[in-house]
Amino acid sequence: MEHARATADKTTRIKDYCEIARIINHEAVWFWTFQNTYYAIAKPKLKGVAKLYSDVIDISESWLE
Repeated sequence: MEHARATADKTTRIKDYCEIARIINHEAVWFWTFQNTYYAIAKPKLKGVAKLYSDVIDISESWLE
């Protein structure tokens, strides 16, 4: 990483970053991407469920049709 940051040569940086990716792909058991996807499953009659931004489902303004 330090070698890639220290050079202005684009080709050298690309090779260095590709090698870093190969090392991570080979050695990392799990890589955190800092993005979570949340799903909620309900019957079609449930309306007004707010978009999920965490694992808490806010149904305070929801209703059944």
